Amino acid sequence: MPASDPPPPVTAPSPAFLFSDAHLGSDRQAEAERRARLLRFLDHVRGSGRSLVCLGDLFDFWFEYDSAIPARHFEVLRRLQDLSRAGVRLFFIGGNHDFWVRRGGRPGFLEREIGVRVLGDGTVLETAGLRLLLVHGDGIGPRDLGYRALKVVLRNRVAIESFRWIHPDLAVRIGALTSRLSRRREGGAPSPRTRLALRAFARQTLRARPDLDAVVAGHLHLPDEETFERGRYLNLGDWIVHASYAVARDGALTLERFEPGPGAT
Repeated sequence: MPASDPPPPVTAPSPAFLFSDAHLGSDRQAEAERRARLLRFLDHVRGSGRSLVCLGDLFDFWFEYDSAIPARHFEVLRRLQDLSRAGVRLFFIGGNHDFWVRRGGRPGFLEREIGVRVLGDGTVLETAGLRLLLVHGDGIGPRDLGYRALKVVLRNRVAIESFRWIHPDLAVRIGALTSRLSRRREGGAPSPRTRLALRAFARQTLRARPDLDAVVAGHLHLPDEETFERGRYLNLGDWIVHASYAVARDGALTLERFEPGPGAT
């Protein structure tokens, strides 16, 4: 959840593409198709956009080691690097699965080698004449007290440094097991409670922040949007089923689909 004292606005050239929740590495059977579709999307961004913003959970698990990166993500990482070298600005907000992209506040692999700018949750992005509040969306809502407490522990520096002693291969297995258990507990479907909590958060935020045009979130795994009396809310959905994303251009923010997969509605 964004801090009460948000970071200063960040400017991104438009058109700006925004997406979230690809969860690469979560399903070996469907991984090749999902990765290929995401790579085609990145090629589309290279030809049509000037900025790309990921609102978290690009990876189902990422942990920043000093000398190791997940080999299975090499192709996507290389394509992102190509985008950066071609002049597309890359931005990233960590999700609940891939928050650990830095070590002790120092730039990590995504920043040093890929050219990604890591933003804090709750950053305001200025693009296409719009001011967008960007959040991943985890831990929002009055009933999420247990998760918010766990979030504090998981993002504690002592806990992070302790986990670093685990071999990367074992760490990936632990991350995969944790993700499977979480999905099993939630039934693998978007939670109506989470959907309502994110909408309520957006409405309250826009009432309190007249400088904002929209609140944009991920985490829900379901494309969603609502226009309030003041401002709009967009949820970017996911790349597991919907392959949904948003585009900011010429003063407008639109929610779109890119080759939705089986089961999309």
